Amino acid sequence: QTMRICSQNTKQQSGFTILEMMTTLAAAAVLISLAIPSMTGFLQQTRIKSSANQLYVSLSTARSEAIKQRTAIRLCPRGAHLSCSNDGLWENGWIIFRDANGSGQPDSSEVLNVTDPLDSGVLVIANTSAAGDYIQFNASGDAMRSEERRVGKEGRSRWSPDR
Repeated sequence: QTMRICSQNTKQQSGFTILEMMTTLAAAAVLISLAIPSMTGFLQQTRIKSSANQLYVSLSTARSEAIKQRTAIRLCPRGAHLSCSNDGLWENGWIIFRDANGSGQPDSSEVLNVTDPLDSGVLVIANTSAAGDYIQFNASGDAMRSEERRVGKEGRSRWSPDR
């Protein structure tokens, strides 16, 4: 009688075959490619909302300070070296200041708040006849423009993504 020795391997192999791994990676790539466009839109909308909220808070702060200090407070687009810009580019940030000397430009002692430039891709498009170069609140909190005209519906700003 011959004896036969058979080895029974009771351990199961674990891991992935190359085919399983390639299938999983292909499915993941398809899902990611579907998610990226919607994520981009979501991030863009978040930047726009954040910038709009930033402007709203600044307008509220300027109005509040005008009432509290019982004097005119001005909010203008930020130019170079903490000066007001007359180009209407609000996306470069803005300055809130008390124009005590009536120069239309902030002196270091007059500056109340400086806002950094907005996120890239966010533009502020303002009606220049009503809100292009500055917004000023008088001592009673009314928004005024040059020649003491009130800012009305025509002065609303519109937020849009950069194209």
